[in-house]
Amino acid sequence: MKFKINLIFLVIGLVSTTCFGQVKGWKLTSTEPNSFQLSLEKSDPRDGKGSGHLKSTTKTDAQAKAVQVSLADKFKGKKVRLTGFHKIKDVTKGAGMFMRVDQVSCQSFVAEDDFSKRVIKGTMGWLKFNIDIDIPKEASIMTYGVQLDGEGEVWFDNFAFEIISKDVKNTGMEGKVDIIPAEPINLGYQE
Repeated sequence: MKFKINLIFLVIGLVSTTCFGQVKGWKLTSTEPNSFQLSLEKSDPRDGKGSGHLKSTTKTDAQAKAVQVSLADKFKGKKVRLTGFHKIKDVTKGAGMFMRVDQVSCQSFVAEDDFSKRVIKGTMGWLKFNIDIDIPKEASIMTYGVQLDGEGEVWFDNFAFEIISKDVKNTGMEGKVDIIPAEPINLGYQE
């Protein structure tokens, strides 16, 4: 029972202690939560009845994310493609999808793609983007969504996961896999 409680705190900690605004299944995280808004936009969805909409509400250089967190069990040991459609307006610093894969220890990530080498700026209509990433067998949690750096607006719709060939090159980077020790270590801080 103790493990389940710790895992819940781990998931909450990954998302952020500053979650504001909500669209079912999505959380807004930001260091300046009063500078951003997350909503369901029904006026111009890519498909269906609505799309997610993340926008700055003040002049800011801060970052905000529309985030979902789920267990990685279904994808362990596989390569996954996360696809999604984005539309942006007046984005000053950058926007894009992100995906991070962590292990229960939460001491480091095991895989990540934050779109930092593929930032989208300015204004553009709906385009499809993807992240290709290995989900190691040690993985336990996947955190993914859309980020907005600075001012502007980003709409997002039709996110989907699919298992792809291991031969496809990763779009992100791999992290260090930490091993959870069987017992506490270095409690006296002597090493």
